[in-house]
Amino acid sequence: MWNLARVHIALSHFPIAAVVLGVLFLAASEITKKTWLAKAAAVLLVIAGLGAGASYLTGDGAEQALWDFNQAYDTESDSNDWVPEHEKRAQIALWFLVGSGVGGALLLYLGRKPDGPRPPIALRLLVLVTALGATAGVLATASAGGEVRHPEIRPLVADEGRGEQRDRRQLSRPNERESRGIGGLGTSLGSAEASPASQCRTAAESSSSWKPLLEEREGTSRSSRSGCPRIASR
Repeated sequence: MWNLARVHIALSHFPIAAVVLGVLFLAASEITKKTWLAKAAAVLLVIAGLGAGASYLTGDGAEQALWDFNQAYDTESDSNDWVPEHEKRAQIALWFLVGSGVGGALLLYLGRKPDGPRPPIALRLLVLVTALGATAGVLATASAGGEVRHPEIRPLVADEGRGEQRDRRQLSRPNERESRGIGGLGTSLGSAEASPASQCRTAAESSSSWKPLLEEREGTSRSSRSGCPRIASR
């Protein structure tokens, strides 16, 4: 099913490809003096600007979809903590992309006549520099977007702001991880407030799968340590 998160991911690739190709075509047109390369570059820059606007407008919906997913499946992911950096870079890149798109439209307008003069060199260089800034911006934004869902590419040391956000989220759910534990044993092992009877029931329910492993690793059964009646393995 298509939601705003999927739309955002799909749209975000168009500005990247368009602005990179636009820069290459525009630089090649300055070297070769070929008009069709300049016009192709201008069209690509306009497409990049429009695509960037559409991608940015779907960003809030994508963030909400990510938040809803983490809440619905009760994941321990901190992916939402990395969204602000992605959004901050996107705002900067958007200005460059819109600027280069406007410049591309102006180049198309001034060079609309087949036999007319080329647009002024100052304008062409200004558009090229703006497009280079847009390229750097979209690549930085894409990198931050990848860090939202791919922890393996994140910096090893998170900044202080993200750490504080994670700490606040963990404090709001103080015993959630301990109460879940592993495979059902977490309630009896991780919750210090559970009653002895409740601990014994949990041990009995999970003994068939976990007791042999615990006996092998620790040399004694968990039931005997907790004071519960010994439960025969099945």
